[in-house]
Amino acid sequence: MKKQDLLLRFLPFCITGLLIVIFYSLRWVFLTPFDLSYLEDLYGHSQWMIPQSNRVMSDNELYQLAGYRYIQGADLFSINPEVPPLGKYFYGLAATYLTNPYWAAALLFLTTTIIFYVLTKEFTNSKKIQLIGVLLLLTSPLYAMQLGRTMLDLPQLFWLLLHILAILKLSKEKSSYTYIWLLVTGISLGGFAASKFPIYTPILVLADGFLLFKRKKIAYIIPLLGIALISYIATFLPYFLQNPNLINWLKNEKWTVDFYAKSQKKADVFITISTVMVGRYLNIWGSQGWQSVRNWSLVWPVTAVMVIWQGVLLVLKKIKDNETENYILIICGLLLVSFITLSFYPHYFLLFLPLGILLLLHYFEQNIKILGLLVGISLLQLIFFMRPDPNEMLYFANQDWQNGNFQDLYQHLNQDSKNKITRQEFLIKNKVIENNLHLLSKKITTAQSKVMPWQNTAYALGKNNFKSELGNLDHAYTLQVTRENNVWKILWNWDNVLPDLHDFDQVVFVPKPAKQGILYTADYIALTKPALLPYIWINPDKIQNKDLLIRQMNNLTNHFAYTELENYLFVQNQGVSKIEIGFLEKNYDETLFQELKQDPAVVIEDRLGRWYHERFFDVEKFYQSGNLEEDYKQIRGRDGGEIIIRNPNNQEKILLSKLPVDGEDAILSVRLADVP
Repeated sequence: MKKQDLLLRFLPFCITGLLIVIFYSLRWVFLTPFDLSYLEDLYGHSQWMIPQSNRVMSDNELYQLAGYRYIQGADLFSINPEVPPLGKYFYGLAATYLTNPYWAAALLFLTTTIIFYVLTKEFTNSKKIQLIGVLLLLTSPLYAMQLGRTMLDLPQLFWLLLHILAILKLSKEKSSYTYIWLLVTGISLGGFAASKFPIYTPILVLADGFLLFKRKKIAYIIPLLGIALISYIATFLPYFLQNPNLINWLKNEKWTVDFYAKSQKKADVFITISTVMVGRYLNIWGSQGWQSVRNWSLVWPVTAVMVIWQGVLLVLKKIKDNETENYILIICGLLLVSFITLSFYPHYFLLFLPLGILLLLHYFEQNIKILGLLVGISLLQLIFFMRPDPNEMLYFANQDWQNGNFQDLYQHLNQDSKNKITRQEFLIKNKVIENNLHLLSKKITTAQSKVMPWQNTAYALGKNNFKSELGNLDHAYTLQVTRENNVWKILWNWDNVLPDLHDFDQVVFVPKPAKQGILYTADYIALTKPALLPYIWINPDKIQNKDLLIRQMNNLTNHFAYTELENYLFVQNQGVSKIEIGFLEKNYDETLFQELKQDPAVVIEDRLGRWYHERFFDVEKFYQSGNLEEDYKQIRGRDGGEIIIRNPNNQEKILLSKLPVDGEDAILSVRLADVP
């Protein structure tokens, strides 16, 4: 048997085996059930609903929830209105009827791969080269990772490749399938525009016009665009069934355009070139800075340089005029221009990648060794990509812990840990612990873990620095992580939080209040003294009018701005049944206070605070003092207390202890009657 025939028989087995490996490596997404309650909770407390929230909902999660809501009949513009709905429909259907949105990603992944294989036949007649092209695509980490994502890049790529295939068929000699291909070409162009914000759609229209003009089929452009427009509008059919008003829809579309015009990140040519050529990207989110693009491969710079080089040769008329090749070259060239002139993220390169590979197959058809070398290098990079890194998980887990987002930290726990405690119980227990520590600040640090490819268990050094009202508490520990279905998870122990804390232990705060002093005038009239005063708490489960309550709190306590209080109530203290607000402002509005007392979400209790004489501020002004209490700070006693760990047998261990320091009375040198 000839080597060529042997290779031809071997390649399909390679492709099948590679697909199995990719699916198996990302199996965790198919084994993780769709958790609607978590996504709803995350969305309701994320940056999408509360601008200052540190609970970040990724696009990957947002599209799942939006798609599910759409299938359940929600208004298309009620969630994620800035993105057209078509791609999200796929994930919503899979979440509804298959209980997992990633099955939609799997179907799109396989069908896109098949369309790409059919497309290779338009660029080479060699069966071997066609199969090598499929291998090049599958070994590209950027493409392989789409199986484990519910982003809109894959649906958009599906429509792009289908459109290219259809228009190449349409632009050939007229046949009995011409009108079918015209219909598919128009529908796929509309589908491409309706999958993501259609910023790249004009590129396809220009390239389509070029190809149809060259092949004397330009008359097809008008019906093609008409079908595309109808297809695009048809994706909003659920909206029109609920709101049959074209003007309102056009207004919403205008809002979407304005949204992107205002929110587009400024283009940076250097970052784009660095990302494509060497896989280094400047991440502006968080504090990660310059980082390696894990799904980068050598195919990126090779295809980009080849497109630029071939474009130059085409302009200089140094190569033969090939309409199919030039059509793809125009799309690739304009995509590269848009990557440089518009905002760019690494995953945007997915649209370019398969088209670049198609051109590679055409140009290197006679040099199979170069293509084979690229496949080998890409395969090595894919193997590296498919090996999960525990430090990536630890980075995000550390952020969730630091920000107090324990319901999100729960996502990173292994199944054994989750079996011991529910998400809500995990959230509440951690919140109770932190509240009873009376924290002023905290710093959670997790060192990087060193792990070999074959290891399923690893360890990382962790350190918690708690600054409490009673003192500082530093706790060092070893955090164990385990690989579960090829994704790293934390094996949770409560002594990760505090030393010798176990599953059923409680952290308790025992107050030791100090005596408070009195500030007198020279004629022994008390200006400020300890007294039982109204202290405000909020029960978030009973809030009826969030906006009104927050504004009342602003006026009565003056502790927070509106957005700060919103974040404090619904993000920082999520899971807390009784949220501490504080004492009323010194000169609060009595009428507004009486209104507030009628709110069922408001709990008012008498608590030892400070009473102020009605002329306190006159005296403060007379003394030209910015803070009279600070000038006579000896009147303020400093409370003490104990923080203890109590086990189910009522055995106790003291973590922190502080004795109270009593305040002392102080007398001013002026009589109240002498103050104007």
